Amino acid sequence: MSHNPQKPFKVLSVNQEVEVLGTVFNVSSYKDDDLSFTVLKSGSVKINYSDKAVKGIKIKPGTFASYNAVSKEAKTKEVNINDYFSWRDGFLNFKKDNLKHIMTKLSRYYNVQIVIESEDLAAQTFSGNLDLKENVTKVIQLIGETSNFEFSSDNEKITIINSN
Repeated sequence: MSHNPQKPFKVLSVNQEVEVLGTVFNVSSYKDDDLSFTVLKSGSVKINYSDKAVKGIKIKPGTFASYNAVSKEAKTKEVNINDYFSWRDGFLNFKKDNLKHIMTKLSRYYNVQIVIESEDLAAQTFSGNLDLKENVTKVIQLIGETSNFEFSSDNEKITIINSN
């Protein structure tokens, strides 16, 4: 997408307003997530939060800016931007992420409901790269080969269960 630097545009979400100032960036803000974040790859963005007690910030490339709706805290840190943009190239990178987090990402990417029936299973952590060019059942099957779970699917939902 091209952008006219003389006329910035804004990305509005529940907890933040991101003013785009000529850039490549990633925003993650979902109603069911406590954490909203913006990662800047190039250019510049200014972030104003819905909580007026939290001061807005302008971030530089390689910066992760987050807002926690529960704690009402905004933080920034430097990150490896490839971890946040790999989905654009058809991959997801995970480093010690729990299965619930991974399945939430897959659910959003493939637009399918994924349910994990065991909290212990949901808390298991995984690291690695997932090829999103495959269909969702193939990706889940690959993860299942490294863990102790099985899954079933129908047109509306995928259910993950412990295997015995």
